[in-house]
Amino acid sequence: MIAAVLFSLPFISSALQSTEPLSRKPRVIYIGNNELFSALENDPSLWSPLDKDLDPKNPADNAEQRLYTSLFRNYNKHLRPVKDPSRPLRVFISPSISGIIKAEELDQSLKFFQWLPIIWRDENLSWDPRRFGGLQYLLVPSELIWIPDIFAFTTMEAREIMPSDKTYARIHFTGNVTVVKHQFLAVRCQYRILLFPFDVQRCRMPFGSWAYTTEQVEVEAFESRLAQQIFEENSEWEVVSFSAKHENVSYESFNTVKNRTFQEVHYILEFKRKPTFYIYMIVVPCSIIVNICLLGLYAPFNTNGDRQEKLTLGLTTLLTIAVLLHIVLGEMPKSAEGLPLL
Repeated sequence: MIAAVLFSLPFISSALQSTEPLSRKPRVIYIGNNELFSALENDPSLWSPLDKDLDPKNPADNAEQRLYTSLFRNYNKHLRPVKDPSRPLRVFISPSISGIIKAEELDQSLKFFQWLPIIWRDENLSWDPRRFGGLQYLLVPSELIWIPDIFAFTTMEAREIMPSDKTYARIHFTGNVTVVKHQFLAVRCQYRILLFPFDVQRCRMPFGSWAYTTEQVEVEAFESRLAQQIFEENSEWEVVSFSAKHENVSYESFNTVKNRTFQEVHYILEFKRKPTFYIYMIVVPCSIIVNICLLGLYAPFNTNGDRQEKLTLGLTTLLTIAVLLHIVLGEMPKSAEGLPLL
């Protein structure tokens, strides 16, 4: 499943499937109008140092083993993988929601599953494929490399579906690294239920780095979408749209140094309630009961005992309304904003 998500990313496919000879010209990969990576692929300064004791032409030598030894001999996963510390590292994210589990109006939370691809360039993990048997990719446990601390700031609960020790990072010979996380998230979401059951909700989820400022890490969105191939429809909610926008935010109350800003990507999930159940189970029965009540109120009567039947009809209608109100109270979302339309 992770492989399918990886190959579905448009710019990763163009980078991974390239087999053209190395040249002196800069190779640029684009996402829309945004330049993603630019590097001289045959610049010796980009390649990790080779192990001189190993002969790359000897078929007895395992190319992956030699490459792994060469890359991780002096690798430090605790530091940003940039050769110029003054230059920010660009990190690209593309959350893909695979299904809404439940919307909790009382707790003001939204629970869902998501795939979170994270892509960046590690300048310490690049190599010349010609020196390693033509290898263009390498899969390594994600615990071995530096990974940006990207998460949703409104998270109330988060669980990794795939344990971190079972997650692998895909490394391209240019240093492009892709890690895909499969997560269960419960995030804070403010609900407006005044139009229940015809309400439309907008849930804002800011993604960014917890520790790194804008000068160190730039977080960008290259795509915001639903995982259509694996998306599971919810019986109560229908997703309308999923969009993203960039914002630079300064948390002054938490910053010990002034003028520290963090770059965030704010994803906005818009979803609406499916009203069919509430129309047939609440609106229609209540309408029928109200009409019966009005019919009994204006029905003619005489002095021969028919008044007793009218009283019985009124009491029965009142009891039915009480039962319906009990059902409505259990189904209606609770909110401090006011009473819903229904």
